[in-house]
Amino acid sequence: MSEQEKLEFCPNCGAKLKPGAVFCGNCGFDIAKYKAAHNGIKSTGEANSSVGRQTMPNMQNARQQVSISPTRPVKPIKKWLWIVAAVVVVAFVGLYMFGQNYYSSANQLNRAIAAIKNNDKNVGSYFTTDDGGMKLNNKSLQPLIKQMQADPNALKGFKSQLQNNGSTNNNGYSFGPSGHIWLLFTRYKINAKTFTITLHTNHPGINLSVNKRNILKTSQATIQKKSGPYIAGQYQLKAEGDVNGHHMINDGTYNLSPESAKDFDLQLKTISFTVTGYAGADVLINGKSQGKLDSNGSLQLNDIPWSNNMMLTMTYNGAGGKVTSRSHKITDSDQDSEVTVGYPGVMSHDSADSLISELFSDVDRISSNGSIPSGFSDYFVNGSDNTQYNDIVKMAKGYHQKDSGINTVSYRVEDLHVVPNKVNQSTVTYNIRYDFFNKNDSEHIQVFQYVATIVKAGSTNKIQSIAAAKKISDVTNGGDDDSDSDSNNDSDSDDSSSSDDSDSNSDSDNDDNDNSDSSDSDEDDNDNDDTDDESYQVNSQRNLNLQNM
Repeated sequence: MSEQEKLEFCPNCGAKLKPGAVFCGNCGFDIAKYKAAHNGIKSTGEANSSVGRQTMPNMQNARQQVSISPTRPVKPIKKWLWIVAAVVVVAFVGLYMFGQNYYSSANQLNRAIAAIKNNDKNVGSYFTTDDGGMKLNNKSLQPLIKQMQADPNALKGFKSQLQNNGSTNNNGYSFGPSGHIWLLFTRYKINAKTFTITLHTNHPGINLSVNKRNILKTSQATIQKKSGPYIAGQYQLKAEGDVNGHHMINDGTYNLSPESAKDFDLQLKTISFTVTGYAGADVLINGKSQGKLDSNGSLQLNDIPWSNNMMLTMTYNGAGGKVTSRSHKITDSDQDSEVTVGYPGVMSHDSADSLISELFSDVDRISSNGSIPSGFSDYFVNGSDNTQYNDIVKMAKGYHQKDSGINTVSYRVEDLHVVPNKVNQSTVTYNIRYDFFNKNDSEHIQVFQYVATIVKAGSTNKIQSIAAAKKISDVTNGGDDDSDSDSNNDSDSDDSSSSDDSDSNSDSDNDDNDNSDSSDSDEDDNDNDDTDDESYQVNSQRNLNLQNM
């Protein structure tokens, strides 16, 4: 067997070969093919000898060839690695864009406002303060939360001021950067500015408290106390104790802020005054009922515990529902005086008197010349389409007709008073005195009572409707005997003109007190009067008056 046939080591990997091996047992290299390719088949001994002599060099060459033979090609990176990398990049970009929106200043403020509105237990996480002695959490932020909940518009204003100005108008809160989130996004928080207040009273032995937390019991030497820190919001300040054998309390609810931080006078004293307004109205001091106005429209309040945040309001049950007045702050100057309040959208006595008087001044013009003054329809809701507009025009033009037996007629507004009907509506009760000068030289005087519903339309007041008229009195003076007889018969059919006049005067007396019950009193007094108990629409006045001439 030749030396080449006795190849002991694999030319590819160098592993030792088994005798006669055709393939390398280690790497699978084709040994037979290698032998054929590199040596050929030689039969001469010289060739064999030559091969034998070169066995070792050939093996060295084989190892050299192994070392310089081409290496296996590098396999490409698997496709799934590229996919994973792409997904990671897309996810990062998406999360960053989401974070940019989620952690924007506007959205962080929105979440803070929602936490305040909902009284969230974690509301403190949206706040910060420069005062190291104040820890902001749900409990310490209650003054702000209560103030926002007490007024539906307060939270809107709070947000708007922070968003547009960066701080609130009362200088209590500001909104700005406060650190970072994941080093990528700016964190925004509401910064609360703290302040202190000083409470004063006028007697020793008085307990001073803020939001039901006692801060001092006064003594002869100390009747004031500086307290804090506080944040802007709603607080209850209270002084309570016994003075001259009487247990007294001076408490009130205050919206405090750095701008309003000051000394608060919580003296224990009383005040007396008279409340006037519409009869039957309920009088309230700081929301607590003190009683109702009597039939004269007044209520005397004596020795009411005074506070420097003492607010008077009234409620009135009108035909259209309950109406709440504006508020009036009671001060020392109200001691032993009369105090009243207005109602939003409800006419004053003077405004109502002016409107009705101007209306009948124009009615007088129609009766005099038969033409409708320019703008006459402006007195009424829906203008010339209003039923009362057409009724009054028809009545006035009827008096202009000279064949009616009337020479002239004049109108005078009497005994007018106003009560609330509902918000932005007034009920105006008034009498109209019709003074007819007839062709038979008689003077016929009739008085009718009307109840008008007047609504506030923008900056003006307009007549919405006028209820059925009620005859108050009917008197004829002078003229021929027939006229006097007719007048007397008509007067006899009435309860009595003197009784009616008395009722009318009673209304007039009570008008100064805005007595809303006066018209009801008239109706009760005349229940037994067959003629006066009749109800006449405005468009029936002409016929009624002509019948009684």
